Amino acid sequence: MPTTTTTVTSATASGAIATVTTTVAIPEAKAVLGEVEEEKEEEEDVEESSSTTYDCPAASQVDEFGYKYVEFHGIVYPPFMVPGVVDEMRERCHLRGGKYGDIVIATFPKCGTTWMQQIVVSLLAGSNKAKYVKDPMALSPWAERECSMAARDPFSPMKSINQWISWTPNKQQQAVSPPRRVIKTHAPEQLSPWVGGTGAGLPTGSSVIVVTRNPFDTAVSLFNHASDVPIFEYTGDFDHFLKKLFIPGSVEHGCYWAWQSAWWQAHQKHKDKILWISYEELKCDLRAGVEKVAKFCSINATDETVEAVCKGATFSSMKSTAAEVDAAKLAAGGKVKKNHIRQGKSGAWRKKFTEEQTALFMAHHKARCAELGIPDECFNFGDDNLEK
Repeated sequence: MPTTTTTVTSATASGAIATVTTTVAIPEAKAVLGEVEEEKEEEEDVEESSSTTYDCPAASQVDEFGYKYVEFHGIVYPPFMVPGVVDEMRERCHLRGGKYGDIVIATFPKCGTTWMQQIVVSLLAGSNKAKYVKDPMALSPWAERECSMAARDPFSPMKSINQWISWTPNKQQQAVSPPRRVIKTHAPEQLSPWVGGTGAGLPTGSSVIVVTRNPFDTAVSLFNHASDVPIFEYTGDFDHFLKKLFIPGSVEHGCYWAWQSAWWQAHQKHKDKILWISYEELKCDLRAGVEKVAKFCSINATDETVEAVCKGATFSSMKSTAAEVDAAKLAAGGKVKKNHIRQGKSGAWRKKFTEEQTALFMAHHKARCAELGIPDECFNFGDDNLEK
């Protein structure tokens, strides 16, 4: 059984610096497709011995209302991230290309990440296995979080950087062979967590799916997220969140408009490798969206597969399944993410924003789009009446 030696340096409550070096045996990982746990195929041998020392900075907070974060290259990141780990990923972790290349799902937080994970993982599972996709977040891990959590806690089931480099999904989870990795990131384009970024870092056969969402609904959803997730320790109201956090770009992964602009420009340069699709587009016609994703990622999806994927990717189905998975995790003594799948609506922001907030936010939106060169076609402000 491989071992790993991890040295973590962090600030204690008193402000002192603590360094811990731990050597542990790494158990063979297992992956869950649906209701049963299946054996994970053996991964290639990778040297697991590491004595890298990572500085795990204590979290800062925006103001008296909290909102904990760490800073990474001038961008606000969630407090569990380890900047040194993410930097190392950008120096060592390559995307895989070829016929069965990696599929990356890149989103600003709360723009439809889990929805797209559900779609892509189900497409790869095929018509016979799509119904067993119960936990898409586990099957398409968040790259930077995975390796940061492994560095902070050597007993964590998360993957170290060495394990991430060698990781291949369980072949029983997919209808394609060899199986394809599906990777999630919220990173701004310039901080893509792999070698070479969106230029030389995208080998032929790899695909990036950027899911965008209008800033109004994004702000409401991210406010609920910040209020519900304990690590942020956020106690402010929506007006505070909007004016002191979201508009200034002091939320996780930085300025919404700068994020959209950088990824839009990357899409314009590499349209064959970076797909741009919106939350609102999926709400309007889910089947067309699923077929578009399948074609872009070169997934041979039959009508039966598309039908199965659409059935599992409705919000009522995903919310019901998430409740089952959460109940099982709680029964096993685990933790769950409160209200992770909340409403799944487009245009619901109109019930949250006041007239004053709407005017302020729209003026800022137009100014930032003009400044950053973001075209109007990137945004649909949502109307639930458009849903099919």
